[in-house]
Amino acid sequence: MSVRPEPRGGIEAPVVVGLGELLWDDAPDGRRWGGAPANFACYAAQFGAQAWTVSAVGADEAGVSLVSCAQAHGVQTCVAKCPDRSTGRVGVILGDDGVPTYRIDEDSAWDHIPWSRAATALAGRVDIVCFGSLAQRHPDSRGTIHRFLAAAPAHALRVFDVNLRAPYVDSEVVRASIANADVLKVNEQEWQEVSRWFRVDVDFAEGGRALRDRCGLRWVVRTLGERGSEAVGPEGFYAAPARPVAPVDTVGAGDAYTATLALGLWRGVRPRRLLELSSEVSACVCTLPGGAQALPARLLCELRRELMTG
Repeated sequence: MSVRPEPRGGIEAPVVVGLGELLWDDAPDGRRWGGAPANFACYAAQFGAQAWTVSAVGADEAGVSLVSCAQAHGVQTCVAKCPDRSTGRVGVILGDDGVPTYRIDEDSAWDHIPWSRAATALAGRVDIVCFGSLAQRHPDSRGTIHRFLAAAPAHALRVFDVNLRAPYVDSEVVRASIANADVLKVNEQEWQEVSRWFRVDVDFAEGGRALRDRCGLRWVVRTLGERGSEAVGPEGFYAAPARPVAPVDTVGAGDAYTATLALGLWRGVRPRRLLELSSEVSACVCTLPGGAQALPARLLCELRRELMTG
């Protein structure tokens, strides 16, 4: 399979990979396809990137339809079939504020993502790769994720979007992932854990700078929900407010934020403007049901102009 970027309006579309879980969310109003890396890839595809998901599903109807859903949303798939595992499922329970809690099936196909020729080819061409901590709960997928990161070109932007889901919280997985990342993205609760593990100041401006310098990261980014987001980068500290919305469902909002952030960093969008754009996309997703939804045409037009033309 080819993974060479194709030109879009004279500018090459970056090859963007969401690496990790691909699964069904069993939401109160029905089944939805997703998984954080797949959601990330879905939004990157909408922005104009050549987006991929690398994962595994079972050799069952649920797996076939899951892959079809990803492809129907513009995501190309490097997805293995595991005949002895079931396609992943997550029970999603929404609170009155739209914030979800999760019940994650054990030992699913995405816990056993194998290395393959297709993964080798894709890793050699990737421009941006996003990975999380949840898909590393089993050594099989953990090994494949880090092999992919090692095989990616030196210029590729490696984005670690922490995804701490009890009981799958492992400080050593987070440490190893940060060591292989250029960008660390956390939410407010995750920063509490990470700052404690690395013994840096819980104040983000100081602690983020210390973590960045110690671990060789380019950027450390923290989302704050309705209070916006903030970042520490090569030239200092930045912050931007969020757009006020009435949330319907916050599933996927963080993944949309990360997709915007990653493409903006790759294209060199000004940091404060990039935080504003990322927060706007995240806020929009909060008003939509499900983790991987079509964004409004007006917003997409703006995003493609700013993220794909530099």
